[in-house]
Amino acid sequence: EVVDDAHFGWQLVAEEPTGIIKGKVWNDLDGDGMVDEGEPGLEGITINLSNDADGTTTSGADGSYAFTELAAGDYVVDCIGPDGWTATTNPELRITLASDDEVYDEASFGWMEDVAEPTGIIKGKVWNDLNGDGMMNDGEPGLEGAVLTLAGDADGTTTTSSDGSYAFTELAAGTYEVT
Repeated sequence: EVVDDAHFGWQLVAEEPTGIIKGKVWNDLDGDGMVDEGEPGLEGITINLSNDADGTTTSGADGSYAFTELAAGDYVVDCIGPDGWTATTNPELRITLASDDEVYDEASFGWMEDVAEPTGIIKGKVWNDLNGDGMMNDGEPGLEGAVLTLAGDADGTTTTSSDGSYAFTELAAGTYEVT
């Protein structure tokens, strides 16, 4: 007798996924959304992972954190900043790991401490450009009484003093135009 249905099926068992999403939470001292030299990490900040996997971690002493053993998939990473701070980067990132061993190491979050009173200053001088070269040279006098207008993230006007100097004070971080 011939037995022709004695088949054996095998399936390759996948290894544990080794995908990683990691980054840093830092004190963005200048508020530019980029990690600059001398800007310290923030410790103890909560970072959440959701979508194809769920998890929560906190940043270490240097601000670093990581979610490990992730499979290929779509993830949402969000950072819960400290009270009294403003995000300088998007506090929620959508990340796709294309393979079980991909490492995504750019999931960083910048935070800037809210300042009770803005302390930014824009100052300068209006002068009589006697030689027309566009540069303030020795002997070129300031112009008193010139009216300057501030526009952008704050509005205002001011008038130059006797030496042609002016200043807009108590400005928050932002974009401004002086005319």
